[in-house]
Amino acid sequence: MSDKNNTETNLPYHSYHLNKPANANQCQEIYWNLLHYSQNNTNSLPTHFIRELEQTKRCDKFHDLKDLRKSYKSHLGKEIYNKIVKQQQRRDKDLEFLACQTLIHYSQWTVKRLVNSLSFNSKLYYYTVGKTERFFKTISASSVLNYYNNENKSFYLGPGKVIENYIRL
Repeated sequence: MSDKNNTETNLPYHSYHLNKPANANQCQEIYWNLLHYSQNNTNSLPTHFIRELEQTKRCDKFHDLKDLRKSYKSHLGKEIYNKIVKQQQRRDKDLEFLACQTLIHYSQWTVKRLVNSLSFNSKLYYYTVGKTERFFKTISASSVLNYYNNENKSFYLGPGKVIENYIRL
């Protein structure tokens, strides 16, 4: 997002967008973005998730996530929540830590609410293709780890064990 002001409203870009109604396709994209973030290791910061969650205000006519946003705001506190949403501070470690705690606290409920927000076709995709992809990623990652653990070449050999042999990546 840009920090430039919108010439029509003289509001920061993100504030201007929050006031624009979204169509059903845009809302589905927002829900998918949030689901992707909440279920995958991404390079995004927890504060980015909360800002994107705030974007769902524009989609309340399609699927109301007001209770989810309200819970996040309550857990963080109104002042901190508003700092995150309005981007009043750049890359504050304390804000990131608090946002991360909140994401962890509400993670399962958030995923459930977001999946319920998806259209029928998107839910079908999520429960078939999406779950299958995540399953195979998990299996392939654990297979590689098991192979290296069995060969006694892994970085992690268990609690209290000394790592004698390791592979260099």
